[in-house]
Amino acid sequence: MCEDSESEVQNAASVYCVQCQMKLCHICERGHKAIKLTRTHKLITIGDNVSVETLTQSVPPGFCDQHQDKNIEIYCFDCKSAVCVICYIEMHNAHKCSDINKVEGDFREQVESDAMRVASGVDDCRNVLHNLEIEKNAFIEKVAKTEREVSEKTEQLKRMIDRLEEQLMNELSSMKQKRMKEIASLREEVERRMVSMESYTVSTWMN
Repeated sequence: MCEDSESEVQNAASVYCVQCQMKLCHICERGHKAIKLTRTHKLITIGDNVSVETLTQSVPPGFCDQHQDKNIEIYCFDCKSAVCVICYIEMHNAHKCSDINKVEGDFREQVESDAMRVASGVDDCRNVLHNLEIEKNAFIEKVAKTEREVSEKTEQLKRMIDRLEEQLMNELSSMKQKRMKEIASLREEVERRMVSMESYTVSTWMN
């Protein structure tokens, strides 16, 4: 809708004023072109496909803050500000300055170069993140494999210990049984001899 209409009923906008940054209807467009202050403004038909570069080139330089009827023509590198010719003569003639159009071109190239480096940096970051994800997954898989190997080795050791325990317990039981038989046999032999000796002693006394 039109942004410059003062009537209660807003009309559909048909053009866009680059300098005023406003959408205008046909009626306001005619008034815009009739007024001396705005008749040189760049009007773009709404819906036209206009590139950013063409739009930027179509915008005239802004006006100086100190001398509002003078266009900005010079850029002061020392003060980092854009000024008109009068300001340059009065305050910036000893500074490092350049034509605003040349500086604008240099700034544009710098911005484009920076944008390319940023885009390249973004790609590099994405590649790093991708490689980190691959490394993380590989590490997780390696840890899981090691855990399985440790678990398998532990189970093998447990089985070996269980078999060794069983073997040692069987050997110990066999040794126990063998020794108990030997002790029992020896005890029987001792008891038999003791009975024989007691019988001999009694028989001798009776005679």
